[in-house]
Amino acid sequence: MKILSKISKAMFFAMIFFVLLISCSVETESSRKINEVSTHVVKDVKKSKGNLVIYSGRKESLVGPLIDQFKSISGINIKVKYGTSTEIAAQLILEGSKSPADVFYAQDPGALGSVIDMLQQLSPDLLEKIPVWAKSDKGKWIGISGRARTLVYNTDNVKDSDLPKTLYDLCDTKWKGRMGWAPTNSSFQTMITAMRTIWGEDKTKSWIKCMMANDVKVYPKNTPQ
Repeated sequence: MKILSKISKAMFFAMIFFVLLISCSVETESSRKINEVSTHVVKDVKKSKGNLVIYSGRKESLVGPLIDQFKSISGINIKVKYGTSTEIAAQLILEGSKSPADVFYAQDPGALGSVIDMLQQLSPDLLEKIPVWAKSDKGKWIGISGRARTLVYNTDNVKDSDLPKTLYDLCDTKWKGRMGWAPTNSSFQTMITAMRTIWGEDKTKSWIKCMMANDVKVYPKNTPQ
């Protein structure tokens, strides 16, 4: 399986800038610069008659339009297989070296661990353009969008001055019975993976236990029920 082997650097960055362009709707100085850069890069992309197979762990409703735009601009014939990132990773393992996939478009880095040895080393020229926090320390993958983890709270019941300063502050008993989380949500599980990497196993396990002791309510997903 060759990862990103059929996309030129210019084409790939056109794809990256489309993600940035779509996600930046606020007219700030930064977004204006992104718009300018994305337009410039898109104009420089040369048409190609190549083929590309993408295995996407992101929903078609979210990334389908992006892929269609890239297909239209690049001229590349694209085939996409959709599923959850976990399902796609399992499929790649099953297919092994015979997989037709060229690109694994995962929802987050958490799903890449099981297939990291199948991924092709990316070129230094590409990697040097990506910030450290958005790429693999082994040079096997890069991020093209980011997600912020936030706390949503009722301003009628919680003052700004009372908000926790860190995740561990949620272990305070004053939050007992007042919190909720969606532990089966993939983004939550990715957050736990990041905590295990940054905090270590013991501290992360301690945080999970204290949250459970604080009677955190379990929800099936992050969005409204």
